[in-house]
Amino acid sequence: MDLNPVDFYLYAATSQNEAVNYRALRLLGQLHDTTAFYPLLNIFENDTSKWRRRSATYALGDIRDPRAIDILVGALNNDDFEIRNNAGKTVFNTLIELQDPRAYDIIIAALNEKYSTIRGYAVTALGKMDDQRVIEPLIGALNDKNYAVVNNAIVALTDKGDKRAIEPLVRLINTVDNKKTWGGQNRKKVLNSIIKALGDFGDPVAIEPIIPLLKIKILKPNAVVALNKLTGVDNGEKYKDWLKWWNQNKSKYLN
Repeated sequence: MDLNPVDFYLYAATSQNEAVNYRALRLLGQLHDTTAFYPLLNIFENDTSKWRRRSATYALGDIRDPRAIDILVGALNNDDFEIRNNAGKTVFNTLIELQDPRAYDIIIAALNEKYSTIRGYAVTALGKMDDQRVIEPLIGALNDKNYAVVNNAIVALTDKGDKRAIEPLVRLINTVDNKKTWGGQNRKKVLNSIIKALGDFGDPVAIEPIIPLLKIKILKPNAVVALNKLTGVDNGEKYKDWLKWWNQNKSKYLN
């Protein structure tokens, strides 16, 4: 059987083996061949297998065809969570890569999505946009109830390097411990991201709130690196040494 790559993967996707048809449709999407649009649309709309419909959703995003955007945006409201999720994974990046003028509004609307995974994809996508309007929504996402969305927002704000993020990040240090539903490890993951971000921003206002984090073993390495960046001083890794030094030198850093 002599088939071109699109037809080959479409044929493989008819397999009764879920793993095979999933892989075939993913590889088909990665060809970025827009001739696959209508076959994929047919699978998405009409196939009796939910697994193939889910994989076709992902592939429709991967082919980067403008005709798929409205379908994928509509899929964000699909009753099947996996279809919603796969649409979210791909449609935001597709909008950005195709420079679709609707990108900002569609992604902003997704910040109100019920599912945290889709909110997380939206936050990450905002971080990729070259648009100053994204800063305030990203700062707003620091208040999301899901730790992964918050962490994505911290990473995005760090990449943007906009100084407006500094004060909200400092405030977040003091509220993370109240997020009991996140679990201890996830709270520490978010704190580590905040420490790295504040170290990169380079504003001395972050020195004082970072020093107490030296008392937490898993945070200490990043806290030391950040403090070294912020102060230009190497005081080791002991909390007491840094606290003593800060009390003696605070006036040099804060106006």
